[in-house]
Amino acid sequence: FKYIPKASLAAIIICAVMHMLDYEILLPLWRSKKMDLLPFIITFLFCLFWGLEWGILLGITVNLAMLLYFIATPKVKITSVIPTKQHNGYVLVTPSHGVHYPSTVHVRNAIRKAGLKEGVGSLPLVVDCTFLETADYTSAKGFKCIVEEFFRRGQPLIFVGMKPSVHRTVGALESDIRVCPSFETLHLALRECQENGSSINGDHLHGSVFVDATKVTTPTSDTRSQ
Repeated sequence: FKYIPKASLAAIIICAVMHMLDYEILLPLWRSKKMDLLPFIITFLFCLFWGLEWGILLGITVNLAMLLYFIATPKVKITSVIPTKQHNGYVLVTPSHGVHYPSTVHVRNAIRKAGLKEGVGSLPLVVDCTFLETADYTSAKGFKCIVEEFFRRGQPLIFVGMKPSVHRTVGALESDIRVCPSFETLHLALRECQENGSSINGDHLHGSVFVDATKVTTPTSDTRSQ
């Protein structure tokens, strides 16, 4: 290739890799989720102006950073449940997926802020564990800290529908965690808290048992999103 002009070599390379550029995906990406275009654009520009290896490496890094960000900051829905004949209302916190060490701080802060802001430091706070399929040691420590904080403040904290595997992980560090099997029996725990006039974290709910996830339901008629 020594005597071949660089322009000719460049043309050969361009023709060889032209089919690898999936330009037809740009419009669907723009319509569906514009954020997914970021690794694509960064990889293309840096490969073009900096170098092929560095462009690919930077594109992979940006993609991994985006994945880690979404894992570390899951959506946490905060809902205020209006009072009914069965209870005086409570704050419902629903994490969107399992809690692991990257997302522990984010979920813990969301629960703490909901207890202080929507719950004004006294209203019962209920954590919907329907989507918490797994938990690790770091997340168990996070739950332990939040349970102790609510206990010191005297604010009720109840975990609803927690899977047995998650409860074993959390219960190994914090035995005084209050777990309610389903939303159908949640009013019993809230009523007990109201009658006792104290935090229900220090005492176990009498008759509490774990049920299969298919039996866990969520309230629909008496909630309003914040």
